[in-house]
Amino acid sequence: MASRAIQEGRTSGSLSYRSPMVAVPVEVFLVESRKLHSCGTLQKSWQSGVRQVRGRRNAGLRWANLALAILLLVPPIAHLLELPNKLTLSGPLWLAIQQHLYRGWGPYLAGPAEIGILGATLVRLLASRHTPEKGWCLLAAVAYAGMITVFLVFNDPVNRAVNGWTPATLASNWSDYRLRWEIGHALAALLAVIGLAATALSWKPTADIPRLD
Repeated sequence: MASRAIQEGRTSGSLSYRSPMVAVPVEVFLVESRKLHSCGTLQKSWQSGVRQVRGRRNAGLRWANLALAILLLVPPIAHLLELPNKLTLSGPLWLAIQQHLYRGWGPYLAGPAEIGILGATLVRLLASRHTPEKGWCLLAAVAYAGMITVFLVFNDPVNRAVNGWTPATLASNWSDYRLRWEIGHALAALLAVIGLAATALSWKPTADIPRLD
């Protein structure tokens, strides 16, 4: 049909493509085809650029997440290593350590680090909600939310009570407070290890990663 239309166009003195509905000159047809091809090429280039930007953004989030995860692991692991020796301390010495050695750690280091890592992990979870990383990011977010919960349930009440004590007013059940404080940090260390492991495993999106849909 196309060859017939072209032949008919030649007999009329102009080269054209005649469809059953409308006659289109071949030159116009070729120009429009090139335009469509150019639009497709531009669209593919734009999509490739978007993928590159997203890749760089995700890489930055991963590095920030991993750095915070490593930083957050240090304090609870240090507390866990101290636990056997601290359980042998006398009441007045333990109180002195609690009131002086750890002053400022919570408000200025541990607290902001835990909130920061949870926020960074949630951002990664949103960014990776359609990728295999989603399951590990969700696990890491749960672990870091658990660390904050453990602090509020175990450690913060002890800190508030201990801040008002003196060696003369030391509670008779002070050892229960000490045990509660140490258990809180032991649980935090476990959750920090889980969070770091999940963060590291999320760097392998092609591995056999569970999808928590």
